[in-house]
Parts: sequence; C-alpha cells; structure tokens
Amino acid sequence: MWEDDTIAYVGTGRTDLGRLEPGAQADLVAFLLDDVRDGVQDDPVRTFLLNGTARQATHSVVAGRPATTDDRIPGTDLPNLRRRAQPLSETMRAAYGERDLRRRGAGELFPLTFPPPFPSTFPPYEETSR
Repeated sequence: MWEDDTIAYVGTGRTDLGRLEPGAQADLVAFLLDDVRDGVQDDPVRTFLLNGTARQATHSVVAGRPATTDDRIPGTDLPNLRRRAQPLSETMRAAYGERDLRRRGAGELFPLTFPPPFPSTFPPYEETSR
C-alpha cells in the first residue's frame, strides 16, 4: 500500500506497526456491505463511511488476536450477559426517582410508548410518586 512502510509511522519508533506478518501488531476489521440499507455499491470505503455502522463488523483482529469472529466475541456468552443486564437495568431505572426533583417513580419517568402485546412479559413499574 505504501511505497515506504515507515511513512505512516514516522516518529513512533515502533517496528511492529504497519505490516501484516508474525510478530506485528495487526489490527483489522472486516465489514459486510451486502444490505440494501448500505446504499449504492460504487466504492466500498465510501459506502461504508457514508452508510455503515459498527453492527456490520463481522471479524476483527486486535494485536494479531481474533476479537470478533463471525459476528461473535469468542468466549462470550451473550444470552447470559443479556439475562444479567436486565435486572441491572431495572435497578438503575428504579433509582432515577431518587435523583428526580419531584421524586417520580419509574413508571412516570419512563412510560411505555405503546401497550405491551403480552403484559405479563414486562416488569411492573411503580406508577406512584415517592
């Protein structure tokens, strides 16, 4: 890509940057650009910069090690993280009333935007002021 590998790294003193080979600090990211929402495919870099999001990243390598493979973070149990995050979110939501000047409850501060299709699947929110 560069005529001289050092052009992009002048002054860093790092010999492990700017190349893909064993021992180098290789950082790579691969993105999918196959969705109609990505727009016209005239230039992949322009298409991604104008229309892309991080959700399109399918593979990433940081310091030569895979960080994301096939849209997944190796060794991460995503369903378990989601299960653990929900109660934390509910605790944070409930605590907003403590910082609210009028001491409103979560139901008043965060009203649903539409009725839930299956009310039993949504946690009950306190509707009264404290």
